[in-house]
Amino acid sequence: MNHYQKRSTRIFRTIIGASLLIYIFTNAKMSYWLPFYTFHTNVFVGVWYLFSGLFPGKEQPSFWINDATKGAITTYITITGLVYNLVLIPVEVAYVGYIPFVSIVTHMIVPVMMVIDYLITPTVKQPQWKQAPLWMTYPMIYLVSIQIMGATSDFYPYPFIDPSHVNSSPQLFINYIILLIIHIGLAALYLTIARRKWRKSHR
Repeated sequence: MNHYQKRSTRIFRTIIGASLLIYIFTNAKMSYWLPFYTFHTNVFVGVWYLFSGLFPGKEQPSFWINDATKGAITTYITITGLVYNLVLIPVEVAYVGYIPFVSIVTHMIVPVMMVIDYLITPTVKQPQWKQAPLWMTYPMIYLVSIQIMGATSDFYPYPFIDPSHVNSSPQLFINYIILLIIHIGLAALYLTIARRKWRKSHR
């Protein structure tokens, strides 16, 4: 990228990040969203866009521009998009009768935007396979904390991790394993893509 392109990218990312965070944190249902994976991953994306625009780094890429950070967040928000569009749309439509605008933003627009950004922008630091286990830290913490929260409050944000809805301990375990496998698979996919972009740009 030349200087003009870099500057334009920074401005675009700053505006997108600030707009997404303002939209999330000023929504009347924000307190209800707190336990949801969707809320967390969209906040991650908003923070990433905002900080990568404001603090890209000069000689070395900043933590926010670093492809390890970007790859992890892209993995998480992809899960948000996939689970909603493949599993949860019928549940929400049955409950409210339509797809709310907020769901279109957080489950469709934001995941697609982040994935496209990841795919088309250059890799600025060579990705390492050893980064993949670190990307699993947040999903593991989330799954454990949701079970603890559910056990104490009897509220689970998603039906497929709700023991009373699943009504089978083996099936609940299988659902968790499937979620972790999807996370690992996407992490491997995004690392592979980043490594190929890196090799191509350094030939």
